Amino acid sequence: MVFPKRRLMTPGPTQTPQSARLAMARELINHRTDEFRAVIAEAVEGLKYVFHTANDVLILSSSGSGAMEAAVVNSAPRGSKVLVLESGKFAERWRKIAEAFGIEVVRYELPWGQAFAPDQVAELLRQHPDIVAVFATLMETSTGVGHDIAGIGQVVGRTPALFVVDGISGVGAMECRTDDWNIDILVVGAQKALMTPPGLAFVAVSAKAWRQIESFRHPAFYFDLSAYRKAAAAGDTP
Repeated sequence: MVFPKRRLMTPGPTQTPQSARLAMARELINHRTDEFRAVIAEAVEGLKYVFHTANDVLILSSSGSGAMEAAVVNSAPRGSKVLVLESGKFAERWRKIAEAFGIEVVRYELPWGQAFAPDQVAELLRQHPDIVAVFATLMETSTGVGHDIAGIGQVVGRTPALFVVDGISGVGAMECRTDDWNIDILVVGAQKALMTPPGLAFVAVSAKAWRQIESFRHPAFYFDLSAYRKAAAAGDTP
């Protein structure tokens, strides 16, 4: 059977290179073996290189939205306050996830197509010193706008709040320096600029973020990042 060549003219899923498709044609291996652990270790080191980070990188079998949920429930307790930088459909998702878990949201909202100003973020953090996390988007898929994550990260890094960034459609196609830009939790999807099939998501977590994650009991089982960290220490997944 001959299948026609398809061109995926979307931000994701994107065209998967032939080498990746051929790798998927290999025989399956058991996911509780040393052979699989070696694959995980190699993938994590490669992801750290792409993300410009020395932080822990965790691999989740979920969509990017699943990793966004993991970032929210692990960084902000129910009843706490977060700041969401909202100027597009996917930035809006940060707010909706937070509200679903009973988290109070302060919105810095701009018309779609505009970018956020670090000085305004600083002012909102001064007005709300009890904010525990700031949620932003590296590149808003619905508008194509890239935000000043380096500048905003500098502002947030001077406070106790965590800086959480959706890099799902941007990382791999545009600059993102996780550690240099003070990003505490970076969320990335497999199916966009990384050009692999949908179904995997990646979360980079800083030491500052781990301290906050470990400070409260979060409403998560499948998306409990502490469980991923514990398993990763043994080269495994939970």
